[in-house]
Amino acid sequence: MSHLILILIVSALFAVNAEKIECEFIEHSPRGYACIVKDMEGDSITKIVGKHLPGKSNDDVLYFEATSKTLEFIPQGIHEQFPNVNGLKFNFERLIEISENDLKPFGEKLTFLSIFVSAIEVIPSNIFASTSNINYMFFASSSLKSIENGA
Repeated sequence: MSHLILILIVSALFAVNAEKIECEFIEHSPRGYACIVKDMEGDSITKIVGKHLPGKSNDDVLYFEATSKTLEFIPQGIHEQFPNVNGLKFNFERLIEISENDLKPFGEKLTFLSIFVSAIEVIPSNIFASTSNINYMFFASSSLKSIENGA
């Protein structure tokens, strides 16, 4: 009986952290086919809900935009659900940090990064080591105080 209770508790903990998100799929000018998430929660994306435009799939998504009033980090799994994403926009009021590990899964495909209304204070060194093809980066309404050498 105690093993069953432990399994249920562990399952409940993972259920809180894994998240399905609801995308509004649109043709976004100029970014291309996009997934727009209105209220994102959870630390990893495990399932996508939403109706694709005719003839489109997750593989066609080039741009991912999400809004959150509570998340303090970038959820994992975006690149697994949308393997061809080359643009990211986060409207996260409480985003406190961003690291190379957040961007590394997107690799050289990532060309566009935009972060709005965040609490990020420091851009760490080597954050873009794996994403050297970024040609547009925008941080707005943030608490940015410094950019470390090598960023």
